[in-house]
Amino acid sequence: NLSRPLPFLRQIQTLFTKGSAAGGSLWAEKREKHMEEKKKGGKRAAPNRRGWLLAVLVLAGLGIWGILEWWAHTAPGPGITVNEEALTRREPFYQYDAPGVTAYAGVDVSSYQGNVDWPAVKAAGADFAMLRVGFRGYGTGRLVLDSSFRKNIEGARAAGLQVGVYFFSQAVNEKEAIEEASMCVQYVQGYQVDMPIFIDLEDVWDPDDGSGGRANNLSVTQRTSVARAFCDTVRGAGYKAGIYASYYYLLDRMHIGQLEGDNYIWMASYADSTSYPRSHDMWQYTDNGRVPGITTWDGRAASVDMNVWYE
Repeated sequence: NLSRPLPFLRQIQTLFTKGSAAGGSLWAEKREKHMEEKKKGGKRAAPNRRGWLLAVLVLAGLGIWGILEWWAHTAPGPGITVNEEALTRREPFYQYDAPGVTAYAGVDVSSYQGNVDWPAVKAAGADFAMLRVGFRGYGTGRLVLDSSFRKNIEGARAAGLQVGVYFFSQAVNEKEAIEEASMCVQYVQGYQVDMPIFIDLEDVWDPDDGSGGRANNLSVTQRTSVARAFCDTVRGAGYKAGIYASYYYLLDRMHIGQLEGDNYIWMASYADSTSYPRSHDMWQYTDNGRVPGITTWDGRAASVDMNVWYE
């Protein structure tokens, strides 16, 4: 009969019951004695050690949080911290001359630049080109291939330029970030991609009604998760991965310290020099550059983003 305990189990049960009863009785006697002593005033109540312990834990937590916040805004990443004295301007590009660092000049383009004369860009001193693969609609959320991507990657490679790509993201969660990364991987297959595949993170506003893009209001944690999901997907496919954003966007709109190390950082700051406090791999220093070979659809000189890459 499995409902009946075995003899040795009954013995254990008996001992346990007696022990519990004895223990409970002893505890009750001590409690009663303690209360009597308190009534007589013969013994002071024990100090509130739990309160002190809680206060210490709270203070320790605040201290750790402060250290992590400081580290997230000052700790170095995988690239370099720029020495401004090593920056020189050799038109139309910046150069960087410092011991142990090799710098390369480049542009980043999309369909907005029209027909690019890639041999002319190469002759002007460019070493690389960052090309937009596509974008996600900031209102619709639809994925769109850049209409000039294939033409640009084929032309840049034929001219002898190193090539990397980027995707203008409006992902609002990890699932959409993976979709964007997968689209990049799909369209770079068959081409030699020397440089990373970057996720482009920035706010966007409708020029007509002023409404914000669908990803503008992501929290810092959400945006960090989006960037991580994109980069993990790209690296998982065998490519280098990176994050593009402005100086302040990198510092204030994501936990950049959680993304450095495995990923390349492409920082935008439009100035003659940069005081960005963290390490980075590429600096976009203007969105209004002029480079021979880059014109509008009707042949006029077109503005273009210009960059310097450090190794």
